[in-house]
Amino acid sequence: MERKNILIIGAGAHAKVILEAILLQDEYHVIGFCVDTMAIGDTVFADYSVISDARLTNLPHTPSLYFVVAIGDNAARKEFYNSAQLKFTPATIVHPRSYVSAKARVGSGSVILAGAILNASSSIGVNTIVNLGVIVDHDCSIGDHAHLSPGTIVGSYASIADETTTSIGQIIVSSK
Repeated sequence: MERKNILIIGAGAHAKVILEAILLQDEYHVIGFCVDTMAIGDTVFADYSVISDARLTNLPHTPSLYFVVAIGDNAARKEFYNSAQLKFTPATIVHPRSYVSAKARVGSGSVILAGAILNASSSIGVNTIVNLGVIVDHDCSIGDHAHLSPGTIVGSYASIADETTTSIGQIIVSSK
């Protein structure tokens, strides 16, 4: 299978985790990072370097190129996602050591990290982070640009609003 080219927007600690998930997923070829705090050509991690600023100003409109925003802050991740999707295609990253039910829906640009479990009929919004060890039970609805922090447990039928960040280990009980 030919791997698709992907850009990673951001280069902080969260980007390291997403890079690893991308490499393990083996669906994409990382062509570089897009960062405002480093110069083009600077090495970010191992053999990967900066190819553009985070605003993607030097890159042409290329719908066949994929991107993921590797920034933990919801507002910044939303801003970069909305800008990047005008030029490129959002990738959905699913770590191979996570479980996503065939009956779950994961929105474009979202990231599902190691140990996460998405149960049947759960729905994850656009550009959302489902971090390490998160459990989303059946029939849950998670909004766009949200961040479920490590160890969050979302009980069946619960809803989480757009741009919400949970606390590490937070337990969310359904109001149903």
